[in-house]
Amino acid sequence: ISAGPTHSIAIKNDGTLWSWGRNVEGQFGNGNNVNSLLPIQVGLSNDWKQALAGEYHTFALKNNGTIYSSGHGYYGALGNASTSGQINLTQIGNQNDWESIGVGKYNSLAIKSNKTLWITGYNFYGMLGDGTTLQQNSFQQVGADSNWEFATIGEYHTLGLKLDGNVST
Repeated sequence: ISAGPTHSIAIKNDGTLWSWGRNVEGQFGNGNNVNSLLPIQVGLSNDWKQALAGEYHTFALKNNGTIYSSGHGYYGALGNASTSGQINLTQIGNQNDWESIGVGKYNSLAIKSNKTLWITGYNFYGMLGDGTTLQQNSFQQVGADSNWEFATIGEYHTLGLKLDGNVST
């Protein structure tokens, strides 16, 4: 389960995806922008591994290693090479080697099975870790390290844990 500022999303034991709350930006990913006070199922898939609610978007990972996003594309947060929004939970690219995901206010990240870290979106404060303050509309690898265990995004910062126990900001 994940609680964003205006909507929540959860995966049931049967692998189905459910969302509720504010959906004005299409962040549920169910093909419309109608709010719901009660959980509603998003699509018919039953193979979701992880789903997170961002400020105005949803970011999700399937068991087969593919990633999906929906909602407003502010600053490239959806990772689909655009700043346009989308009301359907749509696969990002065709790669199937994603292992875990993270979501922030206007950005998203993912770690691949080879333990590389990838990030997209808002970067005004340098939170993408690429040494710039330029926004990225599609996923960019952070450095050349291949030893990332976990990463998460706050409103204006990113934290990562490496396999050796070191923390990077």
